Amino acid sequence: MIKAIIFDHFGVLVDSVYDTLYAELPDRDRELARSIGAAADRGEITNAERDEQIMPFLGGSRAKIEAARTRARRNDALLAFILELRHDYKVGMLSNAADGLVESFFSPDDMETYFDDVVLSYNVRLVKPDKEIYLLAAERLGVMPHECVFVDDASHNTIGAEVAGMHGIVYRDVPTLKSDLAKIVEDEHARIARS
Repeated sequence: MIKAIIFDHFGVLVDSVYDTLYAELPDRDRELARSIGAAADRGEITNAERDEQIMPFLGGSRAKIEAARTRARRNDALLAFILELRHDYKVGMLSNAADGLVESFFSPDDMETYFDDVVLSYNVRLVKPDKEIYLLAAERLGVMPHECVFVDDASHNTIGAEVAGMHGIVYRDVPTLKSDLAKIVEDEHARIARS
């Protein structure tokens, strides 16, 4: 039986910030910028240090980073659906994120309103798609991995969740998510009824 739904942050709950910036870069620079971002996600450097290190790739201007952050919006339709989900499921957030990034979109009160638990990579020194970060998210919600659905905009992260024993959904939009989630719940009920 499904007991928990866990959501990625960037690209699902909130528009991507850095991926938008990286997309404009030539391949070699994009890979270097992503490796710097990965170090920030692992908590090896701060987000401010990441910004300093990627600025040369962006013409030396902090303005592009600030503009990308300003353009990023919360997914209000999804957040409304999460409030509905909280009546029947535990809801978590699991994100590869550097210090302060998620917190710039969700206040402590927001976190409490929408989520039962939040796992941020920089805090736990694990990143998706490492199996251990999914297992940690399930454990902190007090459920087994097979009782979780993980929603992410990147298929390699949903595959990582499936390797950890969760159900994975690649996020497209809220109507598709509702349909995909209903199918997983229905299939789980049918599986339990057969056993």
